[in-house]
Amino acid sequence: MVVFIFNPISGSGPANGKAEAYRAKVALDLGELSDGALEGTIGGYYEKRDAGFNAPGRYTTVEERLTGVFADVALDEDTTLRAKYDEVNKANGDDRRELSVEVEKKLDEQYTASVGVTHSDFASAIGSSTGVGERTDVGARITRRYDEKNKVWVFGQATVSRDKTRESNDRIGVGFET
Repeated sequence: MVVFIFNPISGSGPANGKAEAYRAKVALDLGELSDGALEGTIGGYYEKRDAGFNAPGRYTTVEERLTGVFADVALDEDTTLRAKYDEVNKANGDDRRELSVEVEKKLDEQYTASVGVTHSDFASAIGSSTGVGERTDVGARITRRYDEKNKVWVFGQATVSRDKTRESNDRIGVGFET
């Protein structure tokens, strides 16, 4: 048995005690739109949360707006292109923009390789300079699939460009899914 206990989080919230949130997401199946000529999905989302809105994992201290678009498109039988753009705008001036593009290639029945790039830009209006600015990271991953449930991978990532207020995000690692 699993029991979840949510402790209320107090905050300054809105004066009238009400805070609302709105969310819309659309995803389009390219196969249906193109009579099977293309495979994949494209879409976008919009979310707005009032200051004081509270849901599990979504406590909102200031009004914020989240928008984004995404694409997951088969370029051919063995190659997939994935791209996404996310933007968060907060009433206090803390803003975040991030663009990611990845290409994954099926090498054979067991192995896939992927490369990608992510560019992010964080801004703050409260005077903090730590963690704000732009950064571009590139990465690669090789995955070995044993069956439908089990796979392992090795990856590496390096920061190729950054403002001096952003830290590098260089890393290597391994992972698995079972």
